[in-house]
Amino acid sequence: MKEIPFKVSARAARLIGAENIANAESAVIELIKNSYDADAETCLVYFEHVFNEIPSFFTKQEFEYLCVAPAFNDFSLHFKTLPENLYEIEIILTEEDIKLGVTKDELHESIIDWLSNICRIWIVDDGHGMNEKTIEDNWMTIGTNNKEKSPVTKKFKRIKSGAKGLGRFALDKLGALSSVYICPDLEYYQLNKENSTMEWYNKWESFLEEGKTLDNVKARLGYGALDRLFHLNYLPNEIFINELDFKFENHGVIICCDYNKENWHKERQKRLSDSLETLIPPTDKDNFSLFFVSNKFSDLNKKVSSAVNTNYDYKVNARLSDDHSIIIEIDRNEFEVSEFPEEFYESEKFKNLDTSVEDFKKGVQVHKLTLKNLFPKIDEFESIGSLSLSFYFSKQGNPGKVDLDKFMYKSFDLSTRKSWAETFGGLRIFRDNFRVRPYGEPGSAKDWLGLGDRAASSPAGIGNSDGGWRVRPNQISGVVNISRVKNPKLADKSSREGIQENDEFAQFKSVIVKIIEIFENDRAEIGAELKAIYDRKNADALKEEQANTLSKQLLKGANSGNRNTSTEETTPEQDNLKLLASQYEKKKEQLEELMEEQKILRSLATIGTISSSFSHDLKLLHGKLIKRFIPVQKVLELNHRYSIDNNLQFTEGLHDSLERVEMFKNQDSSMKDWINFSLLGVKKDKRRRRKVYFEQYFKQLKKVWAKKFEDRDVDFDIDEISHESALKCFEIDLDCIFNNLVVNSVEAFSQKDAPPTRIIKIEIKSSDNDIIIFYSDSGPGLSKDIINPQRIFQCFFTTKVNEHSGEDEGTGIGMWMVKSTINEYRGSTKLLLDKSGFGLEIKIPKNI
Repeated sequence: MKEIPFKVSARAARLIGAENIANAESAVIELIKNSYDADAETCLVYFEHVFNEIPSFFTKQEFEYLCVAPAFNDFSLHFKTLPENLYEIEIILTEEDIKLGVTKDELHESIIDWLSNICRIWIVDDGHGMNEKTIEDNWMTIGTNNKEKSPVTKKFKRIKSGAKGLGRFALDKLGALSSVYICPDLEYYQLNKENSTMEWYNKWESFLEEGKTLDNVKARLGYGALDRLFHLNYLPNEIFINELDFKFENHGVIICCDYNKENWHKERQKRLSDSLETLIPPTDKDNFSLFFVSNKFSDLNKKVSSAVNTNYDYKVNARLSDDHSIIIEIDRNEFEVSEFPEEFYESEKFKNLDTSVEDFKKGVQVHKLTLKNLFPKIDEFESIGSLSLSFYFSKQGNPGKVDLDKFMYKSFDLSTRKSWAETFGGLRIFRDNFRVRPYGEPGSAKDWLGLGDRAASSPAGIGNSDGGWRVRPNQISGVVNISRVKNPKLADKSSREGIQENDEFAQFKSVIVKIIEIFENDRAEIGAELKAIYDRKNADALKEEQANTLSKQLLKGANSGNRNTSTEETTPEQDNLKLLASQYEKKKEQLEELMEEQKILRSLATIGTISSSFSHDLKLLHGKLIKRFIPVQKVLELNHRYSIDNNLQFTEGLHDSLERVEMFKNQDSSMKDWINFSLLGVKKDKRRRRKVYFEQYFKQLKKVWAKKFEDRDVDFDIDEISHESALKCFEIDLDCIFNNLVVNSVEAFSQKDAPPTRIIKIEIKSSDNDIIIFYSDSGPGLSKDIINPQRIFQCFFTTKVNEHSGEDEGTGIGMWMVKSTINEYRGSTKLLLDKSGFGLEIKIPKNI
C-alpha cells in the first residue's frame, strides 16, 4: 500500500495566522506578549506615518518606496518625473474618469488620503532576542511548543503568555512587508561579543501564490553591521525626540511591519493605546515598561500604565490555593461607620457578619474558607487550580437624600467612577499577567458571569430585610488571575479570543460567582439593619414619604381618570385633593431645584473670586507655554542620546535644552495646581451633609493652597485642634467661607502697607452649645476709612479698586457669601477690630 504525505498549502499560514487573529489590535498585543516572554524590560509600540507631511516633491528614494506599495498601481499614472531624480503629483484624467464624472480635485484628494495613511508599525523591545538556531527552530516553525516545554522565563521568572507558536503570523495582519532586526543577549545565549545583528525579511503575499506549498515559501535571513548601539542603528531618529523617558538595553528585537493593511486613523490608535492600559495588571508592571508613540498624533504618546482605583464602595481580594483553601478579604469603604448607632452592633444582622465591633470599624474583614464551604454538595472541583480575584464594587448613580440618611453612605465623585468604568469596567481575566480577551469588553462579554440575569431574577434592594440583593454587571470591575501552569484545562480557543467553553470553565465561573455572593451577603446584611434602624427612628420622614406616595397616587388617578373616565363627575373634595397634590409636587420640585442651584451658584461664585486672584499667574504662564518645545526639538538629535550612552561630553546646546525642559515642567506643574484648585470646588461629594472633622479639613485646605502660600511666602498656622472637633455640614459651605477669607488675606498681603510678616492663623474653641472659630491674618487689616466695618458683609461692597482709574476691581461678593453661609447655619460673625491685621470670630451652633 502506498503512503501519501500530507501537503500544506502556503495559504494555510494565512488561515491559521492573520485570518485567525480577530483584528489588528490583537495582532499588536500578540507581539507585545512575545516581548514579555523574552524578559524584556522595555517595549515600545511606534506608529510611523511615512508621509506625515505631504512633500511638494518626492525624492527618488521616496518614489521607489511608493512603487512597492500594494496600492501604487492605482495611482502610478499621477506621478510626473522631474529633473534631478525628483517626482511630483500631476493629476491626469483618463477617458474612464471623464466618463464617470471624476474630477481632478477628487483624484488629488484620493492620492493625498492614500499617502497620509501609509504607515509603518514598529514593535521594539530589549529582551534576550534570538540566535540563529532559535530563529530556525522556533521562529520559523509553525506551532512550536518550546514555550510549553519551558513555561518560565530565565531572568524574571515570568510565566510565558504564548503557547500555540503562531504569534509571528500576527505580522501578516499588520503589514505587507515585515522586517525583523535581532541582537541576541550575549550572556543569555553564552555568545562571544560580535559586532553584527541578524536581519529577517518576509513578503506575506508570497503565501498566496497559486499552487505553492508551505515548505516552498522562504523568508530571507542575513547579517547586518552594528557600528552603534542596536536600537539607534535601526530605529528612526524621531522615535527618541519626545518627552517619554524610555531606555533600551543593547539587545532585543525590532519588528517593522511596513505598508499597513489597515487605516490607523487617530481614533483607532487611541483605542489601541487605551486597550494597552488593561493589558497587564498594574501590580505586575514593575519590571516591564510599555510605551506608545505616534509621529502623527503626538498627543497619544504615553507610558502605558493602569490607574489605581481609590473611588470604590467595596474592594474584595480572594485567593484560591492549590489545596482548595480560600482566603477572602473584604474592604468596606461605602459607609460612614463612625455615624452608626450603637444599636446596630447589638442586632442579629451584625452578628451574622461574624466580626467584632472593633474589626468592623476598621473596615476590613477576612474569611478563611474552602471550596467545600462554597459548594457543600460537591466533593471537589479537581480541575480548578489556584487563582486570585480582585474586584471593586462602585455605585454608578448618586443616592437620593433619603438613601443618604438611611444608609449613611460616604460621599464619592460620580464622574470619576464613570470614567473608571468606561476604561476598566467589567471583570477581566488575566493569564500569567496578560489579558485574555474578550472578557470584560463592552457587549455580551462584559457580563460573562451572567450577573445581569442574577440581578433580574432577584431585584431586591440593599435594605430588603430578607436579603437577596445582587450586584449589577455595570457596578463591578476587577481582575481574575489564572496561570497556564496551574490551570491547564482553561485553555484558549484556537482564535485566541476567549477560553474553551468546557466543564472546567463552567466550574471556574461558579467559583467566581460564589466569592461575589459572599460580598453581596455582607453588604445586604449591613443595608437591611441600617434601613430597619432608620424606619424606627424616622417616623416623620416616613410620613413625608407616605405623603409623597399619596400625592403621586392622587395625580396618577387624576391622569388615569382624564384618559379613561373623562365623562365621570368628581366631587369638589376630590378636585381639591388633586389640586393640593399637584401644587405640593410642584412646590417640592421648585424647592429642591432652588436649593441645589443656590449651592452651585455659591460655589461657582467662590471659584470666580479665586480665579480672579490667580489670573495674573495664569496669564504669565499662558505666554510662556506657546511653542516652548520648539528649541528643544531642534537640539535633541539622535547623536545626543548616543553621546550620553557612551559617556561623551554634553554639548552646550544639550545642557541648555535640559534646563529648558525642567523649567517647562515646573511651569506646567503650576498651571495644573491652579486648574485643579478651581475644579475642586464643584465636586459633588462636597454637596452632601456629613460630619466634617476640622483637623482634617484645615490640613486639606492648607494642602490645596500650599503652592500659593509658597509663592507669596505665607505661613498658614493651624492651632491644635481636637480630633473630635467636627460639624455636621456641607463641606462645600466650609469651602465657601474659608476660601473667600484666604483669598482676601493673600491679596491683602500684596498691598503696599502690608507688614513683612505674612501669617494666617486658625483657632477653634468649643462651648456647651457652640463651635467658635477664630480666623485672623497679619495683613494691614480693614481700612480705617471704612466708617461702618459691617458693610464689608454687604453684597457688592468692595475696597479693591484700580489704583489708576479708581474703578472697582473686586467682585464685592466674597464676604457677603461668607456671612450668608454662616447665617444659614444659624451662626453669627464678629469682627475683631481690636486686633492688628484682620480678625473674624465665627460662632456656629453644634446642634443644627
